[in-house]
Amino acid sequence: MRSKASAAPLAPITVTVAESVPSSILITPEQRRPTAAEAIVGISELATAAAYALRTTEPLNVKTPIVIFDELHVERIETKRDKGWAHLQIDSHVRIADDGADFKRRREKLRWELRRDASGWVAIAPWQRAYVARDVAVRVLAAQLAEMAQSEAAARHDETVIGQEARIAKMLSALLEK
Repeated sequence: MRSKASAAPLAPITVTVAESVPSSILITPEQRRPTAAEAIVGISELATAAAYALRTTEPLNVKTPIVIFDELHVERIETKRDKGWAHLQIDSHVRIADDGADFKRRREKLRWELRRDASGWVAIAPWQRAYVARDVAVRVLAAQLAEMAQSEAAARHDETVIGQEARIAKMLSALLEK
């Protein structure tokens, strides 16, 4: 099952501190084995929520590395009793880490943990990095850039703000080219 990730519109950016990003999401309330389609919907929703990590005053200075993916593919679902894995393939070409942005195309295979509890099957996001869909990242970063351009610091031609605007513009350029 393939998905070009897309999400609902995001609220205007006025947040200066990243909101808490959920680490898990219910993918099916039923006790039966989840389907690849259910897994992709749930993981995509979790990836949309992870975009809040970019909604800070310095979106390119992150604590948890962020992989901005172009495409997400569920290869298979594996379950055994109350535990399992969603085997994914992610195509990306932008990563943000504490040492800056990296613009290298990658195809990555990974597993997201699945757990079954009384509420159904839950997908648990990897703790070592966040995954954000490209279209969501573009909307968040474009809104950040627009907000910065309207700020008092931009009106004063503050070098720090101008530098950050340039870095965000470069990131947007990389995200918008296919």
